[in-house]
Parts: sequence; structure tokens; C-alpha cells
Amino acid sequence: MKKFKTYFNCIFCILMCASMIASVSPWHLSDDEYWPAHDAYNAAVASGDEDAILAAVKLIEAAYPSPSNESEYLRLFFPSLEAAKIHERRGEFPNAAIYYKKCYELAELLNGEGNSYLDYLNTVEMLYRHNSVVPTVYAQTSDKANIPYYGTRAEPEAGCLHGMTDHFDKNFDNAQILYVQFFDEDIEPFYWQLPTDTEDYTLMIGWNVPNENYEDLFKIANGEADDYIRRNLEYLATLKCRVLIRFGAEVNCWSSLPSSLSAVEEDGGRFAEKFKEAFRRISLMARDYCPSAGMIYSPNDISNWYFDHEDFYPGDEYVDWVGMSAYNNLTSKTEFKAGDGNDAYYSIGDYYDNQIVKIESIVESYGDRKPIIITEGGIAHRSDDGLQTEQHALEGMRFFYTYVNRVYPQVKCVMYFNSNYSSNKYSIFGLHESNTAVAELYRTLNADNAAMEYSMGRGDACGYVPLESFCETCEDLKLSVYAAFPTAEEIKVTYELNGKNVFESTEYPYSYNIDINSLSVGGHLLRVYVSCLNTNISLDYKLTLSPDGTVKVTDPIPDTISDVPESFWGYDAVMFGMAKDIFNGTSETTFEPKAGVTRAMFVTILARMSGADPKKYTNTSFDDVALGKWYSPYVEWARSYGIVNGKSNTEFAPNDMITREQMCAILVRYCSIFNIELGADGDIDEASRFADDELISTYARDYVYTAKNCGLVGGKNGNLFDPKAGATRAEAATIFMRFIIGFVNE
Repeated sequence: MKKFKTYFNCIFCILMCASMIASVSPWHLSDDEYWPAHDAYNAAVASGDEDAILAAVKLIEAAYPSPSNESEYLRLFFPSLEAAKIHERRGEFPNAAIYYKKCYELAELLNGEGNSYLDYLNTVEMLYRHNSVVPTVYAQTSDKANIPYYGTRAEPEAGCLHGMTDHFDKNFDNAQILYVQFFDEDIEPFYWQLPTDTEDYTLMIGWNVPNENYEDLFKIANGEADDYIRRNLEYLATLKCRVLIRFGAEVNCWSSLPSSLSAVEEDGGRFAEKFKEAFRRISLMARDYCPSAGMIYSPNDISNWYFDHEDFYPGDEYVDWVGMSAYNNLTSKTEFKAGDGNDAYYSIGDYYDNQIVKIESIVESYGDRKPIIITEGGIAHRSDDGLQTEQHALEGMRFFYTYVNRVYPQVKCVMYFNSNYSSNKYSIFGLHESNTAVAELYRTLNADNAAMEYSMGRGDACGYVPLESFCETCEDLKLSVYAAFPTAEEIKVTYELNGKNVFESTEYPYSYNIDINSLSVGGHLLRVYVSCLNTNISLDYKLTLSPDGTVKVTDPIPDTISDVPESFWGYDAVMFGMAKDIFNGTSETTFEPKAGVTRAMFVTILARMSGADPKKYTNTSFDDVALGKWYSPYVEWARSYGIVNGKSNTEFAPNDMITREQMCAILVRYCSIFNIELGADGDIDEASRFADDELISTYARDYVYTAKNCGLVGGKNGNLFDPKAGATRAEAATIFMRFIIGFVNE
């Protein structure tokens, strides 16, 4: 998707007015199929019947499966926008995201018709981003190889540097911002503020251009400031600490930028090109006079309406880090309602104050090749207009510092704006106005963040990795979840391990630790449920514990397995069996859930579940079980324990399909031999017998009803058990899942 461009004015009212016009008088109507849908849509909107609106939107979509002109784009856009808002209000966020994405694509088409539809593009993109957040499970990692490392100047190999402006406490921070006005101030006179005698410290120079205009950029680009630049770079080269240089901060929202479409056309990109020339000149001089310093290109998270952060990017050769400002303050225009474009832009109101969504665009653009730095950011705890509150500051800080480098490990440094600006009070401690509650939370969040603790030399874990990428030796698998939906309603996360509910939480980051020593060697199924309003998502993982203590996490059913879709009735059982390593695929791409299970297969599954060591069973008791077969040691294991007796003393019939009654007999015998309490026996009254009871073999009747009474097996349609029928792989997987969850303790 095109990178979003932000807007300082609330433009959603424009969208709504246009929506009303389009719903009443669509342009150039010619499609007979559209008229009934149009009338149905208008009637539904007038009545306020949301179900009727959604149904009418489907009719309009059917009328234009392949829109091809501006009229058709508009006819689809506004109903789709209404559908998106309905789904969002209902808490059906994945459906809302689908419609917001469709609106964005339509807006792109509209914008390509020679008109300006930036309003639609920018508003809808942020609405889409907020509704399309995919919940993700993270694990703490101690392997630095899991953390992106770009090898650039002043970059830590792992961890996340953190600090602030105006006040520096080495017990809590290892980085500091020093703002210096270009042309007017030298850096050296500020030496008394800086602990420059240590290498375990990062100094970021905020080299701001005071007038933020084209003329100053022209002077720099044309060499008129070279002596000033050289003098300051030479001083920075004498310092022991890491040095980062942030030149021309937030250029994408400088007040001197062209502020109308005609002004942009007249400028022709002149302003952006001159900024890039100035930045490149300073970068090249830094290579000569302070070669260890890292150059930061640092736009604001909110751009001038007609520009994007990419418009000013000087190029990879000249940039070491990419940064951004990230502030989170309430405004008087906050609507606190679904579908509000202003709230979506600023990530405020019901958009959960989610600054993480704002960072997404920067990481998408540069995070594949540059470390990311939050060059300044904060949440005001008080303001002269009374909008900012301590409670909002506490919540905004907690969410941001909890997730910033959990979600984006590319973020290698975070700087807090510990100062006051205009009417907003950001300062939490130091020389200016303080706020004890926010300051204490800041310290707590630093201490709780594995990446930040690692950068201070106080933690073994160096950050976070998506759980599906985890492969390490550990005592505890420390898990957390990123889940953020555009609502103030509660989010609930539930962890289920091997079919058992082990933890649930409504407090982010929904942390849960798995004691690895409590797990048996082999596979385990972890399922994480995330629910909010009418959105319910499950995330499934296979945890494989090796004898050496290594935990490897993969997908329970690999994407290559094509014949077990999520809609298949036995999907959960197949997934459970594969996660537990008691079932394998029949090939790299198939499981064959409807294929039959042989007696040899069933015994092998039971042996694997029990952890039987095949090396211990080198003989065979049956004439038809030859040594060297893949199943021979497992059949002998079952024979040695009396779990199977064979069809005769000398015949096991390994390739015969196992019947449903034989499965019951083998499992119930297994439980008796290994003292597994089923909590039931084979006693049953006449009314509860299967309709085909007379077909059950005499030897198996007690086993079948014991299995029925404890819930291991059920009947088929018509209360039939069908005892002589062969069991499919999916049926066997279901029985083993019930057995393990219900009766096998781990």
C-alpha cells in the first residue's frame, strides 16, 4: 500500500457529506443492476437498519465486480465505507479491515483519474491500519541473532538504548538528547551537561534548523555553513561516547512547506531536493571529521498534507538511522467513536492511543535496512487547556514502552521528551516541573523491557521474537501478546496447553511463562485465543522439546499440508496429533485424514504417545511381524505389556485396518496396565446401549462401554457404534486427543 500522508485538519466531515451526495445521486447511472441496489441502500440508511445496509452493500458489490471508471469507483466507495464503520462498531474488526482496504484501493483508483482524493487515501489508510492489527504472540529471546542488526554507526548489536532530554540518570538511561540550534549554537559549550567520558552512553545531537526554511537549506547545501559544521564535528570526534546526529528534524511538517496543491506544483519538489542536498553535505562531512557518528533522518509521524516522509529521504548512502517523532496527546476534536478519521490519524480516542500503528509506516519503509530510533516522543501529563491528564499519560506511556520494540525489534533506541513545550507538560523529572507517578512508571517500564534492560547490562534476554521464530534452550518460555483493536472494550487472551486452559488475562501484555521442566520431551500444542467484542482469533503453535532442552516452535500443521483445512471437522484433532508428534503427514503435502488406520499404525501411535524407546525391543513375538519393519519394535512393546494379544498367539495382522471396537479394547487395556483412571467401567443400562449392540464382539463389549462411559468414543447417527468399521486417521486423532486431554497428565 502507498505510505500514508497525514493531515492536521479533521476532514472526515468532507467524507460524510460526499457519502450523502453519492448515496442519493450517483453519477452517470447506466447499469440496470445498480438501481435496485441503490434504492435498497438508501432505504436501509434512512431506516438505520445495519443488517439491511450490509445486505445492500453486497448487492452494490455484485453490480460492479470489476469497476472501471470514476462513477463506479464512487458508487462502491461510500457504501463500502459505511459497511466498514458498521463492522467496526460491532467489533467485527477483520471484516472492517476488509472494507477499509477496499475503500483505500478505490481511493487510489479515484486519485489516478486526474483528481485529488488525498482525503480518502489518508483517512482510510489509518482506519485500515488500526482495524487490521494481527494479534501476535512473542517470546523473550536471549539469542542476539534474533534481533535485527545492521552494523551501522553507533548501533548496539542488540537491546534498545533509551534516554531523554534535559535530564540524564545513568541508573535508568544510557542515552540523551541535546538540542542545538544550527548556525546559532556550538555543541562544545554544553559539555558540562554531558557524561562524555564513558563509552556506555549515547549522545544524540538534535541539530535543528531554527527558521526551517528553504533559504537556510540553500546556505547549508551550498557550503556557506561548512566552517560551522566542521568545527562542531571535530568536537564530537573527541568524545568517548556514541554519537548520533539528527539534522533537520520533522522536515515533513515544517511550517514553510508549500501548503496547497497549487503551491506544491509551483514548488516542483524544490524544497525537498534542497533538504536532501543539505543533509547529504553534512553526512559526507561527518564521514571525514567524525567518522563514528551515525546520521539520523528523522521525520515527524504526521506530515504536511501534500508530502510524505519518503519525499525528503536523502538516500541509504547518507543515512545510518531512520527516526521519527511519536507524540500522543488528546485534542479537542477527539470523537471517541468508530470510523472517525481524525481519531484514526492521531491514534487517539477509541483508537486505543496506539502509537505502535503510527510507527508501522516508518518500519515498512526503512526497517529492512536501517535501525529505527524514536528520536523524541512523549505523552503530556498536563496542559494549560486542561485536555491532557496524568491518567492519559500513564496509559499512553505504558502501552508505548511495553510494545514499541516488542512489535518492532528494528527500534534500537527510544528518546523521551522530558521537557515542557508550549502549554503541554511532558517533564517527569529533572530541572523542570516533575510528575512522580509518570516518572516511576517510566523507571518500571524500562526495568520490565527485556531489550532496554539488556542495553543497560542488567538482563540476559536481549529482546523479543515472534513465537513462531523461537528456537532456544531455556528454563522458562516467557510469552506475551500484542493485541490492539480500535475500541476501549476489554481484550481477553487465553492460553491453552495440550488442550487444557492454563492461563487467561485481560491486562496487556498478557504475559504467561511456561516452565519447560514441566514438559515432557516431544511435541506440545499451544493455542492462544484472543477475543474482543465479536472478534475471536486463535493462534496455534507446536512446541517441540528436545532432550537437550531446546524448544523449537513451529506451525502445528505446516502450510504444505493441503488436505486438512480449518473447516474440516477433525482439524483440531489432527493439529493436536501432529503437534504431539503422535501423527505425521503421509507426505510433505498430505495428511490423508480419511485414510484408514492399520493395527500397526495404531499401536505405533500409542507407543509414541507413551515415549516408548524402540531400541529396547529387538525381538518379535508374532510370525507376521518381521524384524526391521518400522512398526515391529512398537508392536513388541505393546505385546510385552499385554496391551495387545494378537488375533492368535502367532498372528498380529499388522496391515489389517483397526476396527472401532479394537481401538477401545487396546486403549482401555493400556489404561488398566499403566494405572490411568478413566473414572468409569463397562456397566450400562439397557436404554443406554448402542442400537447395534449385538454386533459388538463379546470380548470387546466391556471395553467399548467403558470407553463410551468415560467420553472417549461416541456413537454415529442412529445411536450406532459400528464396531467392525475401520477407523480413519481423523477419527483416531480425535480419540487420542480426547484421551490425552482427559486422562494423561503432563
